[in-house]
Amino acid sequence: MIAYEFKSLMSLLQRDYNVGAQSILTELYDCPASYIRKTGVNEIREFRIEQPHLSILGASTMDWLLDAIKGKDIAGGFMARFIFISATRKTKSYAIQPPSDPNQKATVINDLQACLHCSGELAYTPDARRHYEGWYASFARQCDTVGENVRAFFPRLTTYSHKFAMLESVVNNHFPQITLDDCKMACMIADNLALEVIKLSEEHNIGASQFDKDRSKVINIIKNNPGIDRRLLMSNSHLRARIFGEIMDTVTETREVVFQGTGFYLSAMRPIANVANKVREN
Repeated sequence: MIAYEFKSLMSLLQRDYNVGAQSILTELYDCPASYIRKTGVNEIREFRIEQPHLSILGASTMDWLLDAIKGKDIAGGFMARFIFISATRKTKSYAIQPPSDPNQKATVINDLQACLHCSGELAYTPDARRHYEGWYASFARQCDTVGENVRAFFPRLTTYSHKFAMLESVVNNHFPQITLDDCKMACMIADNLALEVIKLSEEHNIGASQFDKDRSKVINIIKNNPGIDRRLLMSNSHLRARIFGEIMDTVTETREVVFQGTGFYLSAMRPIANVANKVREN
């Protein structure tokens, strides 16, 4: 299933006539043995999908993605089933797009065909199992430190790590064993994907409430303009006076932001004189 603009897909799933569609896609993605859906009142129609295997590929700009995703989409498990890969800067620019690399395309096709010819259960070698168990314990501890808005991604990434390990085993001709090298690569991929999620949380507040997004905007303005006065801060934030006032009350009460002289600073960016005065007070 290809969503050329991911925001359009999310908008469709949130329409009144599509109530339940997101839950259906979530259930299909977990690959049940069969999926049955009945429709109608007087005349009942039954639809059956045997052994569904659903993949969704989509793309979007960062602004549109953040606008489309709500906290409930992540907490409910739908978005947590996606793997996010973000591009924060453009390293190449082409006036005319060159043709795709035929060698890379052939490699991908060959790897996928190799998966089709493997049937049966894979098993970790003893040293691969020990490595995975150690990695899993560390990854689980990391999960406890991330924001609640993205925490649902982490248990799903541990499941994906097994899938990555199986793919590594197949393309490296190690089937039916998952070797230590296969396992290490799979864990590294999962770690990198976790960093993507953390970056989306810390830098873009994915899944956060509108208040938290506005609060983050105000804090970033102060971070980039230490000492900014209240009038200019409100003007640059483009927020209504009531919302701006509530945010300023919150960030000053929590001491994330302090007022010094004629402007606002993040607590960690206060002028040295102010820090010295605080030391003397203590």
